Amino acid sequence: MRFSPYLFYAFYFAMYLPTSISVNLGFMRLTPYRILLIVFFLANIPKFAQQLRFRADNPGFFIIFCGIWSFFALWVNHDFALGVETGGINFIELAAPFFIVLTYVKSVRELEKLVKVMMISVASLLLISVPESVTGFNWFRTFTDAISGGHHVHIDPRLGLQRALATFDHPILNGVVSSSVIGFYYFCTRWWLTMLPVVATATSLSSGAIASILTQALLIGWERFIKTKKRWMLLAAIVFFIYIVAEMFSNRSGFMAILSVLVFSAHTAYNRYYIWIFGTQNVADNPFFGIGLNDWVRPEYMGSSVDNYWLVIMLRYGLPALISYLIAIYLILKGLFKYRVKDKKLTAIRRGWLCGFAGLCVSAGTVHYWNAAYIYFNFYLGLGFAIVLILRSAFKEEIENSIKTRKKRYDLEGSTNA
Repeated sequence: MRFSPYLFYAFYFAMYLPTSISVNLGFMRLTPYRILLIVFFLANIPKFAQQLRFRADNPGFFIIFCGIWSFFALWVNHDFALGVETGGINFIELAAPFFIVLTYVKSVRELEKLVKVMMISVASLLLISVPESVTGFNWFRTFTDAISGGHHVHIDPRLGLQRALATFDHPILNGVVSSSVIGFYYFCTRWWLTMLPVVATATSLSSGAIASILTQALLIGWERFIKTKKRWMLLAAIVFFIYIVAEMFSNRSGFMAILSVLVFSAHTAYNRYYIWIFGTQNVADNPFFGIGLNDWVRPEYMGSSVDNYWLVIMLRYGLPALISYLIAIYLILKGLFKYRVKDKKLTAIRRGWLCGFAGLCVSAGTVHYWNAAYIYFNFYLGLGFAIVLILRSAFKEEIENSIKTRKKRYDLEGSTNA
């Protein structure tokens, strides 16, 4: 696949622009990042087609399958035209951000450069989000709205502060993107600089983003202070034990008890709980192709919003879409745990990505990713696979060097004995 570095970074920074900067072409709203993704897709259609060849260790195949299944789900639930229009753009926004990273990040140098750009980008958001949080004035969105003719609306304040939009359309999107680099900051720079993305995330005052901070703080603390063997299996066992205790001794379900810790209020927790209960019932009634863009069945007192990224995927497109998506994620994680290398920089980036991704996955259980956040999450998945490919190459090189060293030592010992 091909895409110049200049267009790659143009796409990256376009993800930070509000969607009000766009043009309408018939039924389609074209934002800068969407235009670049369409160009990338059209230039690489044969390469995308090659991904349809099944390989058990290739997450790209399952990403492509998820996109194709979403097209069929919309066709079945609506009509062919909507399948092509909405399903087509969903396919591009799902697959193209994933593969676009692989066109640029092919070496350690390019990987380090991208990670630095990601960290600097989030730190730069503080210039917008901190004043906005304190004063309620967003100078960046005011400027872009004056150019594009759009407008931004603030959500109700929390804790006496304004929920910061920064450059995005919603505080949640600001929090999610900012939280994704906490791990990179901790493992790849001085630890105290981690406060930059933490503050940037906190300005969103979003429960999903705060959940990401808490998750990453737990993982960082565990990695820093617990040095026993199989420590991650131990952590998983402890989390499972806590859930069982909450299930047995709490006056509510274990899921509800944990959820109430991750969100700001009991009302919000119960709302998300009932979204899950009634949403999964809709999935059970429509397991293969979901319900498409149709309204989901729920009590009259509940709103239409589905604050759960994973639930939205299987609700709209059915269980096969979510399962293929999760398989792709599993293969990326499997590769990251399989290829351990001695290179400290690569190891730090690997740990940083895993930490940030864990936060994003937890947030996805309490909020839905749409617009820039949806693109960014798939971009982040592609970054994970790019890291796997670089780790695999470094791992093989280390093995080859080890074999050469042993062979030289063997030859030297043989000549000495002779």
